[in-house]
Amino acid sequence: MNHSQIEEYLTEVEKAAQQKFRYRAQVGWLLTVVYARNLELVFEDVLFFSKFLSNAYTVLKREGVGSDTIGNLKQEFSVNLEKIHTLLRTIVKESEEPGRGEFVARFLSMTPECMEHIIALAKELTWIKNYNLDQKR
Repeated sequence: MNHSQIEEYLTEVEKAAQQKFRYRAQVGWLLTVVYARNLELVFEDVLFFSKFLSNAYTVLKREGVGSDTIGNLKQEFSVNLEKIHTLLRTIVKESEEPGRGEFVARFLSMTPECMEHIIALAKELTWIKNYNLDQKR
């Protein structure tokens, strides 16, 4: 996929989600790296774990972190967050495109701000996952 195809694809995903990406430029950059380096399978894993992370975050936020009803969800959330970090690092390390440092600083540093950013990114990647699933039907 070239840049214009990626932009068109993201526009279609936004239309389907009926929302605009907060991190459209970063998702576009990520897709550019994915397609340039043939990392589609790694990206598919990122989408899968993003969907879990996004849904788990919604439950944790609703139920409260201290709730007894969520059982192992907190642990699974942490495990899947680490998986996403690892997979994104795999993609990013292959990149020579400008924007690598910004992506790492925004999403892959271990700070509370980065945690917020990666959860928001996971929600947007979930839209991509859902869009892809809908297109296969």
